Amino acid sequence: MFYGELGHDFKEIYAFTYPTVFSYLDSKIKGKNIADFFVKHNINSIAICIRGVLNNLGELFYKDIANSEIDVKYFIDKSYYNIFSGGISGKPVIGLDELQNREPVDAYIVAPIYYFNEIADDLVSAGIEIDKIISLTDVIFDM
Repeated sequence: MFYGELGHDFKEIYAFTYPTVFSYLDSKIKGKNIADFFVKHNINSIAICIRGVLNNLGELFYKDIANSEIDVKYFIDKSYYNIFSGGISGKPVIGLDELQNREPVDAYIVAPIYYFNEIADDLVSAGIEIDKIISLTDVIFDM
């Protein structure tokens, strides 16, 4: 059996993520724009929470909104930000310990949806208000 990060079975992670990815693709085919979610909710600046090697959905999401009016200030990665010392697509990757020294954003988008609860708990522990933490699943299903 193939186990991924922290002993989680990648099959379980992918199965959990599938409905979100399917809905994202379906919405894109129908011509919907993910940036519209943020406009509708008056969110102008965001940080994208990623998780080490499992950040693919976060990077795709970033690429999709990179040329929109939504200002992505930085990425947040609890444990692996050092492996992204050069940033991602020109945006810095910071750890939770640096969060209080960064410019606040309107929302924190959690891209690794399988780990949403864990990441939300970490963000709250770092002083972020719970109502500013949004799962990428919620964004996609509201497109």
